[in-house]
Order: sequence, then C-alpha cells, then structure tokens
Amino acid sequence: MYAVEFRAKIADGKIDVPNEYLQGLSADVKIIILCENPATIPEKVIPHRSKSIKGIISQYANPELIPLEKEAWGEAAKEKHAVN
Repeated sequence: MYAVEFRAKIADGKIDVPNEYLQGLSADVKIIILCENPATIPEKVIPHRSKSIKGIISQYANPELIPLEKEAWGEAAKEKHAVN
C-alpha cells in the first residue's frame, strides 16, 4: 500500500492532489477525509453511535433465554469438561 499525506482545500467539491503524488497512484484509491475543524461538519454527516454495547446489541436479545444466562457459563463449562 502506498500512502501520502498533504493538506488541501476543497474547491467546488474537488481536492487537487499534488503532482508529485500522482505518479504513485493507480486507478483505485482509498480516500480518508480528516476535517481540521469538525465544528463545521453538518450533523447528518456524523454517524450516530450508541453509548453502550448493551444498546447496540439489544436488538438481538431473546427474552426467553434471559433467565438462563445466569447459569449458562457454568453449564457450558460442565458440558465441555465432563468426564465420562
């Protein structure tokens, strides 16, 4: 992978890449934009992130299995290490 870093201003929705870097580029590039003044980014551009893992995975919860969670690890350990 070839990576370069430079500062640029966006003009008419375009960013000019300095000529010295163009020789190392192919047709496929990955663009990462880092804004130096994030206060100017519109709210709709910043993705909403949940504040906790519980909130993120709550959509996958199975209410019928919740009562079994307390003993689940112990039961799994017994099954895995059971001596016949």
